[in-house]
Amino acid sequence: MTTLDPEIPAKSARSRWTTAIKWAVAIVVLTFVTLAVRRQLGDADFSGLTVRPMWLVAAVLSLPQMYFAIALSERSLVDTLAQKRLTLAELLPAAWIPMLGKFVPGKVAAAGTAVVLLKRLGVPATTAVGVFLLLDAMPLMTGTLLGGGLLVDPALREQFPAAPWLLVGLIVVGLVALSPPVFSRLANGTLRLLRRPPLPRVPGPRDYVVPLVMSLVQWLFNGLAVWCAAMAFLPEADIAALPQTICVTALVMCLSYFGALVTPSGLGVREGVFIPLLTLLVGLPAATATAVFMRLNHTMVELVLSSIGLVMLRGSLVETQRHKEAKDRKAEDEVDREKASPSL
Repeated sequence: MTTLDPEIPAKSARSRWTTAIKWAVAIVVLTFVTLAVRRQLGDADFSGLTVRPMWLVAAVLSLPQMYFAIALSERSLVDTLAQKRLTLAELLPAAWIPMLGKFVPGKVAAAGTAVVLLKRLGVPATTAVGVFLLLDAMPLMTGTLLGGGLLVDPALREQFPAAPWLLVGLIVVGLVALSPPVFSRLANGTLRLLRRPPLPRVPGPRDYVVPLVMSLVQWLFNGLAVWCAAMAFLPEADIAALPQTICVTALVMCLSYFGALVTPSGLGVREGVFIPLLTLLVGLPAATATAVFMRLNHTMVELVLSSIGLVMLRGSLVETQRHKEAKDRKAEDEVDREKASPSL
């Protein structure tokens, strides 16, 4: 069986203890979140919940576009930081296979897989780590800014009069953090903490355009999928607000990113935040059904896309092996011809 790295060291006792602690924390967090969600659902009436399948189909078709946007953002970052243009056959396995690491508590599995796959494509390890950091940081910042849009909601302003000022503060902090000098210092500081050398090339303002646009496209399709799912569970006379749904989705996904540090793919943490926020827009029954459906939708799409990535990677490895064998045979034939030719 072909592997990416034949030298896989055995797990140390410390590593096993760390893994055990991660799973223990994940179980504790999931238990508390489950109890909290159960209390939230205690008074909900699901008897009148309707299901419109065509909206669910639309939600399923919308979500993969989010992952294509992430892949295009990664391609742009690799092009910027490593000066290497990835083909589609190289890009998709590198972008999609690491999603399997999301089902392990912590971000180490996903980050390690991404770095290994990019190294295989000729991207230096330091640059690969920088790409992974930037690929996560930009959607987090743009998602936080979009989530801040909820602070201008009239109902929320009544409960929190300082909400507009907080939104202004979020926008200012986001713009400062996204500025190339500050962002580069943050990335290089993180690399130093990981005992890695700094980025070989500091991105300029133009280099951020494509990743930023793709991160906004990512939130657009993610929010659109949630909106379609909510519409599937609402009565025909009701319509969910698309802009607010996108803002809620972006905020929840940003929060669940940190939840993924302790539970697989942020399981439980995402739903614990998603249900009460979405309830403000569509009511508790539809919000609960939407949160559960979107968890299944994300899981299904991630498994399908990562499986496609694995198939593409295997095909690439087989093709590389065939090319190497053909090259070796050609070299052997040339040696045999030289031996068979009469000496002068």
